[in-house]
Amino acid sequence: MRKHGFIRGLLGGVGWALALSLTALAVAAAAVPALRGGQALTVLTGSMEPTFSPGDRIITEAVTPDDVQVGDIISYLPNPDDPELITHRVIGMRLGADGETTFVMQGDANNAVDPIVQGKQIRYRYLYHIPFMGYIVDQVGGQSGMAVTIAAVVIIGYGVFLVLKPSKRKEEEPAQSEAPAESEHLPKRALVA
Repeated sequence: MRKHGFIRGLLGGVGWALALSLTALAVAAAAVPALRGGQALTVLTGSMEPTFSPGDRIITEAVTPDDVQVGDIISYLPNPDDPELITHRVIGMRLGADGETTFVMQGDANNAVDPIVQGKQIRYRYLYHIPFMGYIVDQVGGQSGMAVTIAAVVIIGYGVFLVLKPSKRKEEEPAQSEAPAESEHLPKRALVA
């Protein structure tokens, strides 16, 4: 019955690995942007390929215009009345006559630059992305942090159950007892003289 113990141990190990992976994913997707003042955003177009693709989830941090450098990938508001952010790379910076810095932005896959971006339009700087996670977020209706947390708790619970579950090995294996001495099997005889 060692096979069942091996399978149970393997499933427990896979459960723990999955739980740790989901927990790391939840931290990467929800906690990091919250701690850095950013957001997790779903990529909708291919304008930044191959850096990231539609369906990826990008993780951002809050940034001020003074901290932006050429080469940074920035999320900005295209218009004051349009809440949908555009995330493109800074390819140039210009200092205006009024002393304000404006930014020249362009998607990595685009042939043309974006309209000039002012500092007040800038919101976030790209940190990293999680491939395909945007599709998952769409499926769970924006509650990805909650869904990942619940899945991690369930998998951790299952792993704990497998580890703490009493082993049936003792019940399955026949009890090993010492063979009684030969004299114990023989009837006791009295010496007759």
